[in-house]
Order: sequence, then C-alpha cells, then structure tokens
Amino acid sequence: AVFVKKQYPLTIEIEGEGTVSEKVIKAGAATDYNSGTIVELTAVPSDEREFKEWTGDTDAGAENPTQITIDKAISVTAVFVKKQYPLTVEIEGEGTVAEKVIKAGAATDYNSGTIVELTAEPTGDWEFVEWTGDITSTENPLQITINNATTVKAKFMRYFDYNKPSYFFKTNHIPNLDIGPRTRPYLGHCSQ
Repeated sequence: AVFVKKQYPLTIEIEGEGTVSEKVIKAGAATDYNSGTIVELTAVPSDEREFKEWTGDTDAGAENPTQITIDKAISVTAVFVKKQYPLTVEIEGEGTVAEKVIKAGAATDYNSGTIVELTAEPTGDWEFVEWTGDITSTENPLQITINNATTVKAKFMRYFDYNKPSYFFKTNHIPNLDIGPRTRPYLGHCSQ
C-alpha cells in the first residue's frame, strides 16, 4: 500500500498592480504544497501603488509578508491601491483657487497620477501674480500631476495707480492731516 500526502492548490490573484512572491517555509512530508506546507506570501506593489490587504481564504488582513498553511484548497487575493497624496492650496492676497480634476488616478481623486487644474481667481482689483511652493509658474489656469504631497500657493497682488494718493484706495476721501507748525532749524551765525 502506498500512501501520499494530500495536495492542495494555492491560487493567488492580483487586484491592482503588483506581484506576490511565494516562499516555502516548511514543506509537507513529500513535495511543495502538500498538506501541511507553510508558504510565506510577500506582496510587492508596483510603482505608485501600495499594498492594502489580503482577501480570500485568509484572515491575514494587511500583514505583509504573511504565512499560509496549506490544509485545503486556498485562494488568496493581494489587493493593491494607488498611493494617495494631499494637495494643499494656500492663498496670499485676495482671491480664490478653483480645483478641477482633469484626469483622475485609477481609483479616486488625488490618487497618484491625478491631474488637477488650478485656476486662480482674484477678488476685486487684485491680480494673480504667480504660483509658488512645490510648483513655480505664472500660468493660469495651471495643470499639475499629483505624484507626491504637494503644496501650492497662489499669490495675488493689488496694483495701485500711483497718480492717485494711496489713501484714495482705503477710504475714498482726503484725510485731514495736521503736521504742526513748520520751523526752520537754527544754523548759527556765519561770520562772512
């Protein structure tokens, strides 16, 4: 009578972009993936992706690497998601910045690879000057690709008509200025 270890398949699926390496930790009595074999799975994300979790016939969650004991037919899925980055928009002066997603990353807004169009909209007599921070440009609107944490500042400036006094812009009237009596400084006597 010849007895052999039961053998079970281990099916690994990929969701997103990445790979899974398999490493036999403890082989069953005969060959790989016999009943009792322990396999270490390591999820390796592609560029601009990150490992999220294992799903399927495992309760490993986000543990990476993880070890699976082959004691039945097992199917495991490695879930990879796009990295997400914050976009911080600051304002200097008076105005607003409108954000418009031009091309979203694979999942949701501001995933790695998302293209955002920023439009600086000055208030009143203010004018847009430039973008500063992680982006330096005078283009308006400006399209940027979010591939890391990004901070952008919109600079607005108020230009004055130098033919008008500066107080004209604040109160629209001429202030009453009292600078006191004017005296000429004493210079002493000249002997000539």
